[in-house]
Amino acid sequence: MRQDTKNPTLSESWFIAGLLNDKQGNGQKAVSYYKKSIQLFTNNIKDLNESMPKKNKFMNLAQSLINHYKLKIAVSKKFIGDLSYLTDLDEFREGPLSSHAGMLKLQSNEQIKTKILATKYLLHDYLSSFKDNTLISEDILITE
Repeated sequence: MRQDTKNPTLSESWFIAGLLNDKQGNGQKAVSYYKKSIQLFTNNIKDLNESMPKKNKFMNLAQSLINHYKLKIAVSKKFIGDLSYLTDLDEFREGPLSSHAGMLKLQSNEQIKTKILATKYLLHDYLSSFKDNTLISEDILITE
């Protein structure tokens, strides 16, 4: 069966598989799934950058998705012990996503994993649960 690497939900699936394996105590398998999700989220960003509309109503939507994927990459890196997640989150230290980045830095892996698993297994639900809810629009939540 061929894997569709252009499907943006595939990266989310690998991330969720990592979470579930973590929860079951399969640490090595979880790490491999997180690494695969990082690769796929990175591909998603590259694809969006290449096809991002210039100066139209979809530009903000595309940029929101890119930021969403960048935060997922940072979380995956944090879960596998890759400290470069801190540099990734620094990109968001100012602006509307600063509180999300700050919370991801402060909370333990277990706190983040528990929250994600309690919110229908979707990372964007976790990130959207913050008070200012500036991460992504309802359009993205519906279409992703």
